Amino acid sequence: MAVPERHKHAAPERFFAHGPRLEEGCALRAWLRDGELLEPAAIVRLPVRVSRSPRGLGLGTAEVVAPSGARLLDLALDDAALGIALADHLRPALAEAPAAKVWLEGLVRDAEVEPVRFAVRRYVGPVSVAEREESLYAGRAYPEGTSPHLITAIEELALSVSLERRRAAREELRAAGERALPALFAALGDERAHARRDSVNRQNAFVGHAPPPPQWIEVRVSAVIEDLLAAIAIPAPSRAFDHRGKVLSTQVLSIPSWPRFFAARRGRSLAEVHAELQPLVDRYWELGGVPQRVES
Repeated sequence: MAVPERHKHAAPERFFAHGPRLEEGCALRAWLRDGELLEPAAIVRLPVRVSRSPRGLGLGTAEVVAPSGARLLDLALDDAALGIALADHLRPALAEAPAAKVWLEGLVRDAEVEPVRFAVRRYVGPVSVAEREESLYAGRAYPEGTSPHLITAIEELALSVSLERRRAAREELRAAGERALPALFAALGDERAHARRDSVNRQNAFVGHAPPPPQWIEVRVSAVIEDLLAAIAIPAPSRAFDHRGKVLSTQVLSIPSWPRFFAARRGRSLAEVHAELQPLVDRYWELGGVPQRVES
């Protein structure tokens, strides 16, 4: 039987956008499916627990696991593209324990199947003890040639960065327009915290009653990414509309899935997307602020 030739060159260094936080109930499979829609050749980075084969030869099962130990996704690994077989990388660790938790980079082949096929492109190394005690995130590689300034701007959307720098990062990404789209696609699903806000409506509080206590909710970076995609993809109205007072909704267009929206328009320029959406934007203003649904 012919054996695939293993490539001897090292994998290129990549920069990764954060994806979902790996915890029980997370939307890892949906995130992988969205990635296949937007960029089927995008490399993802996952922490994978690889077990020793019960027969003592080669590898056994592979699965993405949360720091808590919860199993999130079963994988079928294909390491034919590695210069050194994955079993050889893991032999020392598996000689001492029945399983090893390691970072792997590779391509997802159909996120709908079970187990998900994962073509390994790089063995990164073991998941450290410190990493196991923190939040772990899946990662999606930024496209080659992505501006370091755009990558830095996306990284600086996190709550750990000062408010001024977060605001500046949002403006830089918005101003980049079409040039920022590939980087924003990579960051869709980033579940890092961007901000925390009080969700309590105090405008309708009863006079003479103590104000209700705050209820803090977390605004994730993914929500900011979607707002930026809307700001870039949705054009301004084509003309001035005679409208007074409040609009019925500040949401101009209803786009249920940004990955499906852009996947359906792959190959079109931003100007062409604007031309398609322009009548819907104008209709929103004609109706005094009724959101217009866009079919993917």
